[in-house]
Amino acid sequence: MYAADVDDDSDATESSASKSQKTSKVSALSETKTEPRQATVISILPQSKQPPPPKKAEKTEEGISVRGNQFVALVHRKAVNKGDLTVQKGDVLKIHSIREDGWWMAETAKGERGMVPKNILRHCATSEEKPKKQQLMKPESQKPKKTVRVKSPPKRRKIDPDFHNTLECHMSLRLSESNWSFHDLFWNSRLKTIQKRHVFTCKMFRIEKLMKYHVAGQPLGHYIRMCLFDKSANTGRQVVSNYHYVCPQFVQNGIWTFAKKKIPFRPQFKPEFFVRSNYKMHKVVLRFEVISLLKEGNLPVRHAKSFFTEIPILDERGQSLLKNGSRNIVLEAPNVAYNGDTPTMAIHISDIPRRYVRFCDMLPDVLIWNPSFFRISAGYRVGLGHFVRSRQDPTCADATYDALLGLFPIICDQPDMLDLLIMACSKRKLNFNVMDANFVEDFSQNFLVSVFGIHQLVALPKYNMWNQATMEKRETIFRAVLDQLDTNIQNPLQFQTETKVRPLDLTQLGVDLCGVHAID
Repeated sequence: MYAADVDDDSDATESSASKSQKTSKVSALSETKTEPRQATVISILPQSKQPPPPKKAEKTEEGISVRGNQFVALVHRKAVNKGDLTVQKGDVLKIHSIREDGWWMAETAKGERGMVPKNILRHCATSEEKPKKQQLMKPESQKPKKTVRVKSPPKRRKIDPDFHNTLECHMSLRLSESNWSFHDLFWNSRLKTIQKRHVFTCKMFRIEKLMKYHVAGQPLGHYIRMCLFDKSANTGRQVVSNYHYVCPQFVQNGIWTFAKKKIPFRPQFKPEFFVRSNYKMHKVVLRFEVISLLKEGNLPVRHAKSFFTEIPILDERGQSLLKNGSRNIVLEAPNVAYNGDTPTMAIHISDIPRRYVRFCDMLPDVLIWNPSFFRISAGYRVGLGHFVRSRQDPTCADATYDALLGLFPIICDQPDMLDLLIMACSKRKLNFNVMDANFVEDFSQNFLVSVFGIHQLVALPKYNMWNQATMEKRETIFRAVLDQLDTNIQNPLQFQTETKVRPLDLTQLGVDLCGVHAID
């Protein structure tokens, strides 16, 4: 049906003589035959039965093309003249014919017919047939539009669904619930450093051996994943910390053995890790998951979780259940019936070494990580503390761009690059025992000439601790950077300037107080 979308303002003030003319037209519209002088009347019958007569372009500016003749009344209207139809709000009307002056012949569900103004009707479009605007006049020639350049804000990096389980999220600066202070970072004005945070759980773990582990097929690799797990789900998520990974050095005859010494640029082989938790809920446990990498045909590599175990941390009174010493833990199979030998994992629990306590107390309240990074992570947190102290407007949430503060949390998920930072600081003999403003400046400078200078290199492959070839290629680049620092102290960035790099994403260098990591 084609209906002219032009209202005649004279309808409200038309005289009684025009009303009588309208009444005569109503009787003419009810007949099947149309007089020649009524060429402006458009029928709503299908086009195959009765094609609509041509219309003059100067009288019709724009139209609406719809299918179906069901309309609904938007308001209540009482019949004023003979031939009008009284309608109630919400009545569904069937339209039989329309006119250019805006009066349509409608029929109610009771069979009553009469004229109603179109401006009180709305088309009942079905889900499959929606009205669409259609130009009835001859379209004008389109002129090329002027291109206007506008400044658009930089696109944020895509956030993965498991972003809250990464070190980037837990190491970033986070606001408290009131948004007026920070969650676990406070400045101590007397000591001129950040305030140490004592938590309910702070222990060191070491995985010594995994025995009686057998898996079908030829796995490409194995690893153990640790996290804090909320069995009550009161926090909204079951995993309430970051994931930490430990890989065995050798797997033979169902026995996993782990490295005794630190392997440079292979932090995933270090069997030691620490757990910091400020949860005072007895249902928050430490979860271990044994995972194997399986490859079947042309399908992608699958991370198959085979066994797990959960270690309680606190009792119902909030007292620690983690006693120092060694213990053997029997693993469980998740939701499957397992008839083979039950794997057993031997672990050792101890307190944080005294030389690391001051660094550990500077870290976030909830964290599972490698103890090799105590010093550099504490140095980053002290840098954040100086940033908080020196803010001119504490209520301002504008992003502050700083290479160390913005990029360090992202690099935390690439621990081999943190090994590079440790070695660079060692070559410069950086003193971590005195963390003042001069230390922050020196630490930031070491970060710039090492990690910041190569994290965007084209030749640097993406971090993948399960791909041996990738890790070896990354190690080659890291050692080249260290050699450059030894031979050319005056120009430490020479290696970076002679190598292709990707464009720098400035959004990675911002301490964003309104980002997804800042407000949890």
